[in-house]
Amino acid sequence: MRLVSFVGTGLYQETTYTLEGRSYATRYVVEALAHLLEPHPTEIVLLATAEARRIHPDLAARLGSGARFEEIPDGSTETEQWALFARVRDLLDGPEVVLDVTHGWRAQMFLSGAVLAHLRATRTDAQVRVLYGAFERGRAEAPVWDLTALVDLVEWSHALRGLRATGHAAEVAALVEALSKR
Repeated sequence: MRLVSFVGTGLYQETTYTLEGRSYATRYVVEALAHLLEPHPTEIVLLATAEARRIHPDLAARLGSGARFEEIPDGSTETEQWALFARVRDLLDGPEVVLDVTHGWRAQMFLSGAVLAHLRATRTDAQVRVLYGAFERGRAEAPVWDLTALVDLVEWSHALRGLRATGHAAEVAALVEALSKR
């Protein structure tokens, strides 16, 4: 499993992250996910600007041999946005991928949503689990939210657009059938 996580420039505070009845105390949600996800990730990619990497230099070492920083642009120009889109798309295109969107900045999360929509439209087998550590000051624990259903909504949107445009309901019916099996 590949875990892809954005690392921002924040000075993150220690908390206890909880996922599926298990918990792990750390200041980095990606570290908690590395311990809490089953199966454990074998590859961890930390997407960070040069500034974020400078602020969190020991993070990859804390995560072990399967972790690495990958420097990304801040995305302030269209050229940087397309480069970032391509890199994130490549990282999310795999059989078992988890995307942690907790510590990146808003533009990176918006870009991630666009990448996921693109993958769902171009690769029907693209299955990325999206997680968010819901940290709040003053709370003892930070639950990890699974936001994957919001990505599934992209498929429903495409299917419903097809139904409206063509009158054919096969895509919607397939989604309903898959949902009923879950």
